[in-house]
Amino acid sequence: MKVQHYLISTAGIIFLITVTLYISGYYSRQAMMSYARNGDLNTFDDLMTMSTKYNPFNPNRAMTKAEIYLENNEPLKALGELKWAIKMEPYNRNVHLLLGKTLTVLGQNDRAEKAFRQAIKYAPAQDLEAYVYLVNLLQKTGQIEEARTIARAGLAYFPESVFESSLWTNYNKGEVVVHKLLLTAYLENSH
Repeated sequence: MKVQHYLISTAGIIFLITVTLYISGYYSRQAMMSYARNGDLNTFDDLMTMSTKYNPFNPNRAMTKAEIYLENNEPLKALGELKWAIKMEPYNRNVHLLLGKTLTVLGQNDRAEKAFRQAIKYAPAQDLEAYVYLVNLLQKTGQIEEARTIARAGLAYFPESVFESSLWTNYNKGEVVVHKLLLTAYLENSH
């Protein structure tokens, strides 16, 4: 009898969680479609808020909102979303990368540098995007030798043999190639 009660309770909890996540995903999808259709930030924000009500612990929703706020030149709103996302996932490379981009727009170069370094620390070989942003920031602030060191460190993770391997199925391989070309060109031209 106790086992049967436990199984029914567990099934009920799993059902509630599934329904909640489904509703959250529905509102998130509606928000993205609304924004894509007509660029309506107010409707997007309302729908994302509804999505977050049903799944408040998902930092991807905050990151999506932050990206759109940043695209619409609202970096302070983006920063607010990212502060929350970092509390939820302090070791998420993507959160730190987006935070660095946002802080760069706000002219907070020291904090942006720290965020880019954190992104690299948490996923040094994921791709070269954080390296490119950090190198650009360091160059802009006159730290040429440090920028060169960072560029070399990033490129060390992606030797030519990696690109020739049929085993590498990275979904953003094309972006890595572009970033590799940018970092290589920077090293060749920054004497």
